[in-house]
Amino acid sequence: MLYSIYSMMVIIQEFDTVNYLLACLVHIQRADSEYPSVDFTSATSTLSHFRELCASFGDIPQEMIDDFFGDISRLAGAQGDAAHRIMREVCGLVHNVIAQSKGRDPWETATEVITVLDNAMWIWSSWSRIISLVATTKSHCATEGSKTRSQKILPLGAVITRSLAK
Repeated sequence: MLYSIYSMMVIIQEFDTVNYLLACLVHIQRADSEYPSVDFTSATSTLSHFRELCASFGDIPQEMIDDFFGDISRLAGAQGDAAHRIMREVCGLVHNVIAQSKGRDPWETATEVITVLDNAMWIWSSWSRIISLVATTKSHCATEGSKTRSQKILPLGAVITRSLAK
């Protein structure tokens, strides 16, 4: 009896996961349907399309999406060409996965598209942290200029540790 209940719960959980993936895929496909009309030479248009793709995850609170894209906007301002290129490539990857998915299992397509977007979001958040770390380190080194090398190393390790903990 217990095994039957456990088995049913596992099956229900698997169905819930598949339902989530397919719901995300539907929203991503809706956003991707605009791909041919997006001006990818414009960083603003590219960012807008990238945001639409990422907003397809229904379980992410809007506040987190806004914060994430606030960070991306700051990075895009500081690292314009590279940021624009990354967003354009991610949008293209998503579009290609969807375009080549005819005849494939929708679950596989959903998993692949979500993995592409998830990796892109991870790259962006890592890039944001690295740039913040570099800025903090430069600032720290500028204020520590008169100290000897051994006096600088210990405080710098603490700055790096604090920056990575954020």
